[in-house]
Amino acid sequence: GTDVIGSWQNGKRNGQGSVSGPFLDKMGVRMVAGNYSDGVLTGIGKIHMNDGSIRDGWFCQGRADGPFKGFVKGSGLVWLGHYEQGVPVGISWQTVLGGAWLVGQLDISGQMTG
Repeated sequence: GTDVIGSWQNGKRNGQGSVSGPFLDKMGVRMVAGNYSDGVLTGIGKIHMNDGSIRDGWFCQGRADGPFKGFVKGSGLVWLGHYEQGVPVGISWQTVLGGAWLVGQLDISGQMTG
C-alpha cells in the first residue's frame, strides 16, 4: 500500500513528511520527502530512487521542478539533471562504471534516449 508520513493541521499536511507506494515504485522512486505547506510539497526536497541514489532539488506545487543532483552514499555525485512538473527533462548526466559520465537527452518518460 501507500505510506504517507507527516503531521496534519486542519486536515492538511504541514512540516516534514514523506510518501511512498506502488505508484512511485513504477517510476523507479522509493520515496519522496520534504516540507509540506498547506498539504503541498514545497521547497527543497529529496527523491529516494530504487537504485539507492537520492536526488536533491526543488519542489513547486507538489512536483519536482528545477535542477536536481543525485548522490549515492560513499560514491558521491551520480546524476545531474532538470525536472519539469515531476519528470526529468532535457539533458542529463549520469555516472557509469569506471567513473565516466553518460550525457544525453531524456525522452518524454525521463529516460536516456541513447
